[in-house]
Amino acid sequence: MLPFNLVPDKHLLLPDFDGYKLSNSSGIVTSYAKSLLEGLCPKSSKEEYTSYLKTRLDALHNCLFTDTPDINKDSSDGSSCTIYCFNKKGHLLAFDWSPVTHLDAGRVVWQADLSQDAPSTPKLQLKAPHLPIAGAENSDATQDGTVINLFGTLQPTLKFASSNLAVMADGRSKVFVLNTGDRTPQSPHTWHTVHELTLGACEVHDARVVDKPGSSDQEVHVLLVAVVPPSALPVDPPPALSAVPSLHLVTWLTLTSSNNGEYHVTQERLYCGSSALQYCQFDPACSAVVLLTHQLYCAVYNSSGPLTLSEPVGTKKEPLFMFMQTEDDVTVQISAPECSSSSSMSISVTRLDLSIARRDDARAILQGNFLHPVLPDTATWTVDKGRVEVTVCKATPGTKWTRVFQDEQLVGEELLPDEDNNDRLAHLTSDTWGGGCDAEDKPSFNPGQLESCDDADTDLVLQVLEAGDSSASPENSPRALLGNTQYLATLQSCSGSPAQFCLRHDVDGLVWRTNDQRSSERFSHTATFNAFGYVKASKTMAKYTSAPHDCSYVCVCDVRSHVYVFCQPLPLGGELKNRRTGRVTSKVARQFLLSLPSHDEIQGLVTLPGLVVVCTREQIFAYALALHEK
Repeated sequence: MLPFNLVPDKHLLLPDFDGYKLSNSSGIVTSYAKSLLEGLCPKSSKEEYTSYLKTRLDALHNCLFTDTPDINKDSSDGSSCTIYCFNKKGHLLAFDWSPVTHLDAGRVVWQADLSQDAPSTPKLQLKAPHLPIAGAENSDATQDGTVINLFGTLQPTLKFASSNLAVMADGRSKVFVLNTGDRTPQSPHTWHTVHELTLGACEVHDARVVDKPGSSDQEVHVLLVAVVPPSALPVDPPPALSAVPSLHLVTWLTLTSSNNGEYHVTQERLYCGSSALQYCQFDPACSAVVLLTHQLYCAVYNSSGPLTLSEPVGTKKEPLFMFMQTEDDVTVQISAPECSSSSSMSISVTRLDLSIARRDDARAILQGNFLHPVLPDTATWTVDKGRVEVTVCKATPGTKWTRVFQDEQLVGEELLPDEDNNDRLAHLTSDTWGGGCDAEDKPSFNPGQLESCDDADTDLVLQVLEAGDSSASPENSPRALLGNTQYLATLQSCSGSPAQFCLRHDVDGLVWRTNDQRSSERFSHTATFNAFGYVKASKTMAKYTSAPHDCSYVCVCDVRSHVYVFCQPLPLGGELKNRRTGRVTSKVARQFLLSLPSHDEIQGLVTLPGLVVVCTREQIFAYALALHEK
């Protein structure tokens, strides 16, 4: 698989963006609050060991969960929704919101057992006969044989797979498939468990229901993430990762439902890596896992068959020959140190192939089929100082050859004339001093500050782990090397679609959607948060960043007390004129500051069109935004 690129849509960029205008929230923002019964589920307190990956998961855990935007529709404008969270007793609380009744008191829809203090390490559900299970002997095993995860428990997590199914991980050892029934606020009822798995301490990052090909049955795809030391993996770790203190283990489970409503695991895949996961989701068809991370993840287990150790695609191969081309001909140069004259060489050129060999050796130095037909009668060659040079005329003059031979294994390096290099770089230059910029168009930011906040710690990689890839080499997976790019946020999408992600591009934040693998573009640019990359870098106390699926605004939530709301430019109903520059604008991008009445640490954030929901340990707050009000 070859690397791919993320290409921004220039029509979604706003080069003359004039910054955000701080606005009075009076009359635009209405707040509501409710108490959390028994308080939120506490974080793990007793940990024998810790690691950066575990600490990061705990610190950034979002305690609020919400349904996909287009499943719950209670009112005509589709603005009703339900927010969920777990309290100290393991009760799953549901808070209904509607424009009429506003924020209702929490109701219990399910009960989880969060009393276990000894979380277990990951366990395989399907033991393939070709692979021995590692870690059979462990001094940290309990009396019943369960191996304790020394990094401690994780927070309970919840994902909605369909309109009537949800997947919950308790962060100790269990994963549950739940039948939720109709989740609309007007028909509340208690959920019940339809399947239970013992997988070890993990979080659920994605869950989706898809139709099984060639059958009326459905498949539930579940994506789980755990933090374990290499010695606690259920399979032997890769040699390159055996010495790191902790790993992220990504488990991809496929469950199939039968006619009687029972579920059973039919496929299990494991991936691991030592870098923090910024984004971890399925693609639209659940045919691949998409990761945003700083180092490539590798496959370590597949229940359907053994993994292969093939040569990484990303490994750079030394070119076998050099070639040059003009509008009319192609010249191939190859080294032959033991050949000093043309009489010692056997060179054959036909309309479709080329063969270069020594007369005293039957083996060819270079042999292959041309990518395009040539005129063999015009072929010439020279041998000089151990170098063979063959020139042939193109049968179709003007055709640009991307390579010489049809076989991609015959790697050649093209030597470009200077004028070709100039043409390829023409789009990066300008005929005018300063690139044609207007001297009066001064940036709305300090260039010195931009340089200090524009750096990321390490390069970012967008990796796609295909379901059908049986290679254990991470370089074989499709990927985009994003360089020194900052990840900004993950945005919830509509039902059945993977979450979108926001990356920094210059000073902006660009929102990207994952497309089906059959699409011409695997990732497409769908929206832009103007100057948000620069804004986010200035929020040194930021904890959560989120935006609704319609990208009407984006939120940055501090560790305590404050939530910043940055809106897309909206019409003013008139025009504003800058008296200094004379520039006229009919739109303005507003900014609001939401101040919580409590100074407790913020534990969760959910953003929906026209609604921001925040919670602390003891309270949940809902802020209704009338963004289109004048």
